Amino acid sequence: MLKSLGIFSVAAAAAYAAWRCAASRRERRQVLSALLGDISLLKLEICERLLPLPEALEKLSKEKVTCLRAFFSDCAKEIRTCEDQPFAEIWSRSAQKELAEELTAEELETLAELGRFLGRYGAEEQREKLGNAERRFEDFLERERRQGAARGRMKAAVSLCAGAAAVILML
Repeated sequence: MLKSLGIFSVAAAAAYAAWRCAASRRERRQVLSALLGDISLLKLEICERLLPLPEALEKLSKEKVTCLRAFFSDCAKEIRTCEDQPFAEIWSRSAQKELAEELTAEELETLAELGRFLGRYGAEEQREKLGNAERRFEDFLERERRQGAARGRMKAAVSLCAGAAAVILML
């Protein structure tokens, strides 16, 4: 009985690990997709509607994706309270704090680069930089869709194989 329970536990753990791996890939694609939409919205608000940056960030702080909501909320709050700090520093610190687990180092650097230009130049220059960031995040999302699916299947297969090997050893 105890042996059967152990075998079941190992098999369930392997299945859970495979499921979590697939779920984390979906969550990552969701974050990248939502961030891409937020950059597009930021471009519309700042460059077309000429909305000041604090108000644009306030709008984005109602984002549905939790980590992005926290990121934009933190930026909006900090930009109003920390007047002695440059916005680029606030933006980068918030990105590191709220998005480090969801984004790669390259994606975080692209986001930090965008923060160095927001609110500092005219609408046209900001449109150009936001467009560049938009294209980069489109590339990141496409790469995640291509590589993430294959990587996710491989990790799930390894988890299931390890679980199967452990079950066989327990028999």
